[in-house]
Amino acid sequence: MRLKTISALLAIVLLLSMFSVAFAPDGAVADSQAVSGKAQSEPAGEQPDTQTEEPVQAESEQTSPEQTEPEQTEPEQEEPEQEEPEQPEDSGQAEPSTPAPEEQPGGGEGQTLEIVDTDEMEPVVEAQAKAEDAELDGLAGLNATRLSHDSIRLSWNIIPGAEQYNIYRSETEDGEYALIKNQGSVTAYTDTGLKTGVTYYYKVEPANSAKAGAIAGPVSAKTTLNPITDFKVESYTCNRVRLNWETVEGANKYVIYRSTKPDEGFKALKLVGASAVAHSDTTVEAGTTYYYKIAPYCDSFRGDMAGAISARATFPKFESVTAESLNFETIKISWSALDGATKFLIYRSDSADGAFKSVGSVIKATEFIDTGLTKGQTYYYKVVPYRSSYRGAGSNVASVAAANPNNIQAFIDAAYAQLGKRYVLGGKGPSVFDCSGLIFYALNQSGNNIGYMTSGAWAKADFTTIYDFDAIQPGDVLCFPGHVALYVGNNLIVDASSSKGMVVERTSLNWRSNFICAKRPLG
Repeated sequence: MRLKTISALLAIVLLLSMFSVAFAPDGAVADSQAVSGKAQSEPAGEQPDTQTEEPVQAESEQTSPEQTEPEQTEPEQEEPEQEEPEQPEDSGQAEPSTPAPEEQPGGGEGQTLEIVDTDEMEPVVEAQAKAEDAELDGLAGLNATRLSHDSIRLSWNIIPGAEQYNIYRSETEDGEYALIKNQGSVTAYTDTGLKTGVTYYYKVEPANSAKAGAIAGPVSAKTTLNPITDFKVESYTCNRVRLNWETVEGANKYVIYRSTKPDEGFKALKLVGASAVAHSDTTVEAGTTYYYKIAPYCDSFRGDMAGAISARATFPKFESVTAESLNFETIKISWSALDGATKFLIYRSDSADGAFKSVGSVIKATEFIDTGLTKGQTYYYKVVPYRSSYRGAGSNVASVAAANPNNIQAFIDAAYAQLGKRYVLGGKGPSVFDCSGLIFYALNQSGNNIGYMTSGAWAKADFTTIYDFDAIQPGDVLCFPGHVALYVGNNLIVDASSSKGMVVERTSLNWRSNFICAKRPLG
């Protein structure tokens, strides 16, 4: 065991001496190796036990083959690597051509010196030299352009020696600029996700692997909303103006402004949401001209105003007036309801291009009865809407003749022209009829604009009434229970018969017993 301990100590000393030789300066190699050799021989001078020293010398130097006692054969069982420290002793000098991997100073494991091929280093050195010699100053053509409400486009001219461009941004021209992008060799960049209504400032720095060039800039651009397009304003009626527009990307609301002057006095009228494309202004006064503007907003930022566009609060074109003769001295004038109108004035003339005079008015009604007319006279009417004191434009002109006796034969002829046509309940011509429908159709075909009435209504109509059957005349409408017929003379009638299923001519005498009265619409 003592022999093993001494051998281990010798191995440690040898390793230490090799380490010092490997990392000693060139002039100190020989001294280091000398120290190493001395360290290998000195353990024999330590003689605390002479019986243990001799076997070591016999084993290491192999000079006493006679010492073969059994107890001294124990060193032969030592591990082979414990004999290695004695092998370097042959010259006392380290060979200069032993470039085996050596441990690096500091004793870190696995740290070795690598031999670099100078041929492989040449392109790297050349590239580095080229990068160092590249001219990176003078970046030109830097430009910033607004693309949308939240994006800006940057572009610049290429610098041949630049391998990348560093892009910096700030919200103030003299403020702190933050690096936002290490752009490659591309000479353009789109900055997105920006705040709307903010001016952004940019600088660009060209660079390569060796150095950075002079920073170019600043340049600036402002993110804004697009203007509103296709803005329309039109008068819907006297109490409503309608506005329409197209939506704007990025806008989250719209504000409508109104004034009664085209160049001044605009005040906010209405705020509407992002999806709105129309608005009705119901706060207008009839007959007043208004001017409108509209602006898109993104939060507190206001885009450019569109307008001013004008509209006058007035009635739309009014052309629904009709006139109908009720009898020889009465005409009914009718029209459709008109939004915003509170009153209608009715005007009448004896000719289409003559002077019209007011004959009456109604409040929010849609018809007027004109009485006391002359038989056979044609009258012309128009209706004018009002809202408060505002007077709208006059309507179309409607004309009709009061009942004309000269049209009796035309009335009869029109009824005869329908003979043989089918009977259908509710039929009013021109191909099918019931009894009331035939009378209505024949009157109007003969130029007598008298409205449709049922048989019961004819019995009560405000025409000349004859109760004596023997006093009836051609052109009279004969009234029976649930039926009417036209008396054409010579004891004959023309009527739409439900029992015959068609329009027929037949004797009137068979109806005498059921006679109620006769009405004379044209007499």
